[in-house]
Amino acid sequence: MTDVSELWLQNPLLASALSLNNALLLLLPGEVFVKYQLHAQALRPRTFVATAAYSDNGLWYVPTATEYPKGGYEVGVTFAADRDAS
Repeated sequence: MTDVSELWLQNPLLASALSLNNALLLLLPGEVFVKYQLHAQALRPRTFVATAAYSDNGLWYVPTATEYPKGGYEVGVTFAADRDAS
């Protein structure tokens, strides 16, 4: 079995964005958690921010760092491993 940290290095997460006037479309790979949307909105409080998942053929879960200690199937089947996770 491949070490999760090796998978992270082989599959870096790439984000894309499209900015139109006062709107920003953030494209994230895989199935992302809502905290990514909330964080993006906090970074751009005067901009309409919309987050879209599954861009660039990302077919895995993208948990936030706080989700790893909680466990669950999302963190068990993701290639987007926390770099500090064992």
